[in-house]
Amino acid sequence: MSNPDKALTILPVVLLAQFLLSGALFDVSANPVLKPVSYVTSARWGFAAAASTANMKTLPSPSGCPEDNGSKIPPSAERPAACDAARDHSKGAWFGDLIWVLVLTLLPMILAWVWVRRIGRPKHT
Repeated sequence: MSNPDKALTILPVVLLAQFLLSGALFDVSANPVLKPVSYVTSARWGFAAAASTANMKTLPSPSGCPEDNGSKIPPSAERPAACDAARDHSKGAWFGDLIWVLVLTLLPMILAWVWVRRIGRPKHT
């Protein structure tokens, strides 16, 4: 099996993990293990940027955002995923989300480039 075949075999697993940890399908902020892991996935920040663009907080939600809908739930209480500060409809949140997408895209690319260059060097004996 060649290297491109190995990459194509693992790609669906990586993409599924990215989708699950983005918070689009279910709330990962309630899980103490998945929440920190989701912060290092670019899909989470891409979804947050899309939610910020679409002003997701104004969409009807069964739980609602405590500080946005005038409910009696204190803002310090458990917040639903839709109320994540990264999904605010503001320039700061949107640019912050895009910066994280860029960092989580460029950093692995730079590390891979360094690793490939190190492997490709001829060994001097």
